[in-house]
Amino acid sequence: MLVFKLIILIQAVLNPVVAEVLCSKDVNITKGQVEFLEGRGVGSVLQYTCPNHHRASPVSWRVCGADGKWSPIRQPAACVMYHCSGPVTLENGWVSPRLAVYSVGKTVEFQCRPGYTHYGAPNITCLPTGKWSAPPAVCDTEVKSFCGDPGVPAGGSGWDGGLRRERGSGIPATGAWC
Repeated sequence: MLVFKLIILIQAVLNPVVAEVLCSKDVNITKGQVEFLEGRGVGSVLQYTCPNHHRASPVSWRVCGADGKWSPIRQPAACVMYHCSGPVTLENGWVSPRLAVYSVGKTVEFQCRPGYTHYGAPNITCLPTGKWSAPPAVCDTEVKSFCGDPGVPAGGSGWDGGLRRERGSGIPATGAWC
């Protein structure tokens, strides 16, 4: 019997059972849910999911490290509403309302100053994706003048109104590039 116990002890020393490292299941996100996509072992990923019109912040997923801890985050995870960035600007015109951030569903209206023509949508709306429904409008005296000169790349050449234009030639752009 003593020999048998000695054999088991030697096997345990030579072939130790390695305990699987698992990250904690005690993880949460404010106003959302946590999904463990591949379990909680080293290298596995957890994903934060949020309701419609919301996104996970500051990250949408984390990885389980060899130390048994999920990858660090700067602040507690939370589901936050999408928003569109601002301020939206309009040269030669007005934007209403003028805000720093626009919530989903908020509409911005464009108006041109007298003597300028309005090109583009009269208004745009902040979509649930955090993107605008259309590009901002343009107010200009003629449609081609808002299309800037792309210039000539270093070592290149271009055409401008039928004239060959070399870099540094001094020939001004006329807007014919658009």
